[in-house]
Amino acid sequence: MALHAELDALLDGGVHEEALHVFLAQHSEILLRWCGCDGDRVDFRSKIDLHAVVPDFAVGVIRQTTSRWQWTLIEIERPDHLLFSRSGDPTRELNHAIRQVTDWRAWLQNNIAYARTLLPDITPTCDVCVIIGRRNGVPLSAQDRLEMLQIQSPGLRIGTFDSVLDVCRRIDEENK
Repeated sequence: MALHAELDALLDGGVHEEALHVFLAQHSEILLRWCGCDGDRVDFRSKIDLHAVVPDFAVGVIRQTTSRWQWTLIEIERPDHLLFSRSGDPTRELNHAIRQVTDWRAWLQNNIAYARTLLPDITPTCDVCVIIGRRNGVPLSAQDRLEMLQIQSPGLRIGTFDSVLDVCRRIDEENK
């Protein structure tokens, strides 16, 4: 079965976050591409235990110019979560996810030596991503707010599961 069809079935089936986690862990190429990590030296980790915090995924790539690892930490939430309320405010679920990735960065700041034993070269300003909800959960009136949330927090990317589906479609197309 094609990757996008498998993921689409999971998303439409109302599965919990853990089933999505398992699927994405089994198909690391999806999040590697979603994060823009390509090349010969990449690292993909699932639920890396940083003691006080546990990102769902850590994706790393060696940057050829600097020969250093660049890391992206990823939090996945449920696909049925909305990103914005009817009044246009970020939902409790989106705020919670943003707080989690902010907590990761704070933990890294305070524990950088230990963190680098697990994720070489990681910095407290590493990229962090939240995958939550679906595109239809971001009304036109809230799209500018979503963009501003990301602009105001450098290195933060908020994407929906539809953006992950887009990557699956591209992978399927290349594998035809």
